[in-house]
Amino acid sequence: MSKKLLVCLAVVVMLGMASGPVDAQSANGSYYAMPSWDQSLTASMRFIILTNFNSEAVLDRETGLVWERTPHTGTIVAGQPPGTFADYAAVDCMTRKIGGRFGWRLPSMQEFYSLVDSTQTPLALPAGHPFVGITGGIFNSFWSATVSRLGDGTDIFVMDFTAPNGFILGPPTSTERVWCVRGGSGPVVQ
Repeated sequence: MSKKLLVCLAVVVMLGMASGPVDAQSANGSYYAMPSWDQSLTASMRFIILTNFNSEAVLDRETGLVWERTPHTGTIVAGQPPGTFADYAAVDCMTRKIGGRFGWRLPSMQEFYSLVDSTQTPLALPAGHPFVGITGGIFNSFWSATVSRLGDGTDIFVMDFTAPNGFILGPPTSTERVWCVRGGSGPVVQ
């Protein structure tokens, strides 16, 4: 075999090993997510607590997104003068340092829904998920970056993992929590 072919074969073998089983509770080293939105992984295979983020973030191997492990417990009231929803909730993620890193943003509703497991009650998150401090209900719903085009277009979709459909429409004066995500291009907050 040629030297080039051997190098290519070695890379393929290493990539195959990197995408194999990983301890979902925590892992050190490099995290090579092979996201594929057509796969369905169990929580033990899907989520990895990132120790190189001080265990403050979780890699979702199904989507490639990195989620804040423990959402901030404070709430953000959008629409309070002199600011708007974007001024408060979106800037909260943009300026937050989680796991020693900046670069966070608000998730879209589609990204929130990627976490939903409707077979689980009362909290529709996958059994065995590694997230902390998410209990659902009042003051446990989260701002999304998705603005509703219904009505006057000022409502913002809010994720509540105990709501019947997973979401509610939050008027721009609602009080909600912020759960930051990293990765992907993200939606534009208007």
